[in-house]
Amino acid sequence: MKIFLNVLILIFLLAQNVISADRTISTSNNCDAIKGADAYRVDDNNNLYAVYESNGSKNPFIYIYLKTSGGCRVLLSTQGSVVRFVKDSANKFPDVEASWHIGADESSSTYYIWDGRRYVSYQAGDSERLNRVALEYFKKGDIDRAIEVWEKAKKLSIIPGLGFTSNAEVLNNLGFAYHKLAKKTKAIQHYRLALHYLDAATQVDYKRWEAYLNLADLYVDIDDQAAALKNYQKVLELNPSYKYANKIKDSIAKIKNGNKSTSVILKEIETQIRESLPPVKFKLVQDNICARLEISSNKLSELNQQFECFESAGDIDIIDINFDGYKDIMVLSFISANVGYSYWLFNPKSNKYTLIKEPNGDEDEILWNPSLNAESKTLTTRWSGSDHSTTEVYTYQNGKRVLLKKDTVNYRNR
Repeated sequence: MKIFLNVLILIFLLAQNVISADRTISTSNNCDAIKGADAYRVDDNNNLYAVYESNGSKNPFIYIYLKTSGGCRVLLSTQGSVVRFVKDSANKFPDVEASWHIGADESSSTYYIWDGRRYVSYQAGDSERLNRVALEYFKKGDIDRAIEVWEKAKKLSIIPGLGFTSNAEVLNNLGFAYHKLAKKTKAIQHYRLALHYLDAATQVDYKRWEAYLNLADLYVDIDDQAAALKNYQKVLELNPSYKYANKIKDSIAKIKNGNKSTSVILKEIETQIRESLPPVKFKLVQDNICARLEISSNKLSELNQQFECFESAGDIDIIDINFDGYKDIMVLSFISANVGYSYWLFNPKSNKYTLIKEPNGDEDEILWNPSLNAESKTLTTRWSGSDHSTTEVYTYQNGKRVLLKKDTVNYRNR
């Protein structure tokens, strides 16, 4: 009789487009995971599937998958005890209401709508708008202002029970910003906040590999090697084809080796920065948590310089950035969804390199995903967020960088 009642309850839930939290299947990106008897097809008109993954609580992870010819794409990741689907004639996919179990007679819900690209919560529009504003401040080196705006964004689209936003990108960015601030202030509170928000990002979206990468770097910084190793390994598990996977493997090997070497040469380059000048040697060295750049020339003593304690992800490129005929320096500083470079410009009057800072002078100016066109003498930078991308095209006039064009693409308007 008990088995029969359970079957009736299951049939009723399917008829009402509601799934109970007891049904658990794998959330692998392999589409075979949603072909079993436990898979629930949400909409007959679309290859849309709902998947639960148990996390030991009454509010398991919930994933909405879209099955395509190329595999399975996650349209929504959230948590809750029950999810309900409501057809919307104006949208391709139905709206989603995820209910959160709080107590015996208490629950709360978060409503998600299809924005043309993915599911976003009802308040996500404001959250993502603030995220874009904060990113602009961050790219300009104004970390304090960026954090202030991200703190506002985190208060929107709150997940009941967890007490923080469902926007995992906001949490990841906020944690990353606090870590960068902590490197500057050395304040324990900033390290704690960085850890709190990065961990929260993985709770909201446990497949967000960028958050695990940022967590790993943070744990290295605070000398928790075991936690760093665990998170680096998680990055490779979630994103094995990551462009800088080899660098992460090197970090893993170093941790397993007990970090015996306090100084490691990351890369050495010897080249002429101009045909009329003698060869110059560039050496990028990692000293514990800081990087060091050594520049030396046997025949041009003015070029002998050393820059201490800056962030580096282990790569250096010697290339003419400002198209003045002299090769400059780009050092890889950040690797995540976006790749950032610190850079030094060569001054032919002094025969020295200068690290370029933001206008406020406090932070290194970062070139995000840069590309150079020697023919048109333009520098292009790109930044991609969860809901938008920004492309900026620059040229150099009288030694100063000048913005020629800026394009922002909002994905939800596509």
